[in-house]
Formats: sequence, C-alpha cells, structure tokens
Amino acid sequence: IGGSQVYLKEGEVFTLEELMKAMMIHSANDAAYAISEHAAGSIDEMIKLMNDKTKILGMNNTEFHSIHGLPPEKDQKEDLTTCSDLVVLSRELIKYPKVIEWTGTVTDSFRHGKFVLSNTNKLLTKLPGTDGLKTGYYHEAGFNLAATAKKDNVRFIVVVMGSPRGKIRDDVAI
Repeated sequence: IGGSQVYLKEGEVFTLEELMKAMMIHSANDAAYAISEHAAGSIDEMIKLMNDKTKILGMNNTEFHSIHGLPPEKDQKEDLTTCSDLVVLSRELIKYPKVIEWTGTVTDSFRHGKFVLSNTNKLLTKLPGTDGLKTGYYHEAGFNLAATAKKDNVRFIVVVMGSPRGKIRDDVAI
C-alpha cells in the first residue's frame, strides 16, 4: 500500500478499535483499507460513502478518490479539498470523543505491544491543549495539518496546507 503502515497480514484478526487507533494515531494506510473493506464492503464503496458525506456536510470543494490520501496511482485522480472544507470536517469529527482520544494520543502500541504507534502531530507535545487531529504529506501536496486545541473551554481548529516542511507547517499552526 505504501506510506505509513502497521503491516497487516492476511488472516490476522484485530478489533475495529485497534484498527481505528492504528489509522488515527499512526496514519496506517493498510488499516484504512481493512476498515473500509469491513465497513463498506469495498474500497470503492467507502470512497462513495466519503464523497456522499462531503455533500451532506456542505464540503463542496472536496472530492475523494482514495481512502488514504497517498499520491494517486497512474490513471487515478488525486484527492481534492480546501482549508475551509477541512475545517468543516474537523468540526464534525470533534463531535466524537473517541476521535479526539485517538488523534490526541502521542504513542500507543499495536499487536499486543510488538509495534509502536507514533503520532506525527508534533503539536501534541509542543502546544498545551492540542488534542488532535491529523497530519498528511506527500511531495506534490506538501505538509498538511488539521489541528484542534482546547483552552478555557474554547475549541480552536487550524488547518495548514501545502507547506514545504513539517516544521514550517507546525510553526504556522502555532
């Protein structure tokens, strides 16, 4: 699959929560595949469901063609979105406490402690109150971040896209 993985093997069995943690903390693309196939029946059906949800949420400038956000394969369109659409998605995701729990976790384990899940959101340890959400990167898209933090019962959401370096992305977000 490429990118971040937990190296799932055929026949292995994990709970949905274990796979969600692998995907949300470690950006495990193979976990995203397994979740999609289980939840929607196929990758294509999951992509359809994702795009249906973007319309419901009013994310009119977002179009998914993958379930992982990796660079498109040959003859595949790339995923498209905007900062404002990612803010809408972030607002929706923070309604679910488990999402904040997972995306706010700096490290955890997988395979009964044999594999370390490491979160790439460096703001979790740099900026007090930061509790999520996701980072992303590939060469053409640059370094991206949708981050959330809470201070004095006020929720902040920041989205940074297209940064040439992760440190620059993080500095802009702070």
